[in-house]
Amino acid sequence: MNRLGIKEKNEVNEIFNTTSNITIKGIYTHIYEASNSINTNKQIDKFKELTNDIDLNKIEMIHIAQSDTLINYPKIDFTNGCRLGIIMYGLTDTNLKLKSTIELVSEIIDIKKLKKDETVSYNGTYKATTNELIGIVSIGYADGVNRHLTGSYVYINNKKYKIIGNICMDMLMVKIDDTVNIHDKVYIYKDIDHIKYLSNYLDTIPYELICNISKRVPRIYM
Repeated sequence: MNRLGIKEKNEVNEIFNTTSNITIKGIYTHIYEASNSINTNKQIDKFKELTNDIDLNKIEMIHIAQSDTLINYPKIDFTNGCRLGIIMYGLTDTNLKLKSTIELVSEIIDIKKLKKDETVSYNGTYKATTNELIGIVSIGYADGVNRHLTGSYVYINNKKYKIIGNICMDMLMVKIDDTVNIHDKVYIYKDIDHIKYLSNYLDTIPYELICNISKRVPRIYM
């Protein structure tokens, strides 16, 4: 990846030969393209080459596989650990039937009746084409909801509803119907498929969506 770490054998040997006062607990590499078997095997072979002068049995932890490597390749024989990342949330491309383990939920805090030609939110970017109902949701970009998600959908009572108007710092607006009530739960991120849809909508990866949930959003672990 040319991000961190070292890639020359003499550097590896120098570290291990000049650190008598340091106990090395672990050694690893990070596969940069797990979907490409040729590049993955080249990288594993490079790791073996760099470490063949070292007694790996004396190192407590040797790990290479991250989520995609863990899914796509058999266990790497000389390793004794792996790093679970995006797979813990079920958000990776695999034939495994992974469960959703994360959702982002808010609620309807108000309902407004819009008349035809009235606008919604900053700059009036959305104009009602007829009399409409608008649900106000208590979440916004300060909570990590990307402003470009206007036009995508959320779930309320297992039904899709479209986000309209500019997303605000603390609120967003949804075009609803008369089945929606104040305090109904609004699923901003409902499940694996919904998060993947939203990441495709933004032309990004699911990781970015879930990492951007801000610290002010309460976490509930179950």
